[in-house]
Amino acid sequence: MKTPGGFSPEDEAASDYLGGMANRDVECLKALYTLYHRPLLSLIHSVMGDSGGAEEILQDVFVRAYRDAGRYDSDLGAPFPWLATIARRMAIDWLRKKQRRPGIVDLEREQPERDADKIFAANENHPHQQMELRLIAEHLERLPEGQGQVLRMAFLQGHTHSEIAQILGKPLGTVKSDLRRGLLQLRKDYLGEND
Repeated sequence: MKTPGGFSPEDEAASDYLGGMANRDVECLKALYTLYHRPLLSLIHSVMGDSGGAEEILQDVFVRAYRDAGRYDSDLGAPFPWLATIARRMAIDWLRKKQRRPGIVDLEREQPERDADKIFAANENHPHQQMELRLIAEHLERLPEGQGQVLRMAFLQGHTHSEIAQILGKPLGTVKSDLRRGLLQLRKDYLGEND
C-alpha cells in the first residue's frame, strides 16, 4: 500500500498493517490493535460513557477495519483518523440504539465544559479509565480552539460533522480539516506520553 511522504513511521506501519489486513493477514490485525487500542478505547468511552459497551464497540471497530481494510486509502489521510471515524460512528450508533429504548440513555446536548465532568463522574469506580479520560481532556485543552471545539462537539457531544458546521457557521470542509488536524495532534500528544 502506498503511503504519503508526510506519514510518520507509525503511520506507515499502520498503513502497512491495513494493507496486510486487506489481504486477510490476521497478524496485521493484531499489530494494528496493539498500536491503537488504547487511544481508540478512550475515544469510544468518551462518547459512550459505558466501559463494558466501549470494549465491545472497540472489538467491533477492529472487526470492521479488518473487513473494510481494502477501502482505506492512504492518499486521503493517516490510518488513525480513519479508525477514529469508524469508532465514533459505531459509538454514536450504539447510543442511538440505546436511546430508542426509553429511560436508558439521554443524549441531551450539554455545555462542553460539563461533558468531561459527566463522563468522569460516570466512571468514578474505574480509576484507570478516569486517568485516561483526564489525560485526553488535558490534551484537548492544549489544542487550538477550533480543533478542540470540534473534537469536543464530535466525540463528547455526539454531533455529526454537518451539525457542527451548522452550529459553528463554518464550511463543512473547515470542520473536517479541524477534526483531522485535532485528531492527529491528539494522537501524537497522547501516544507520545503513553508509549
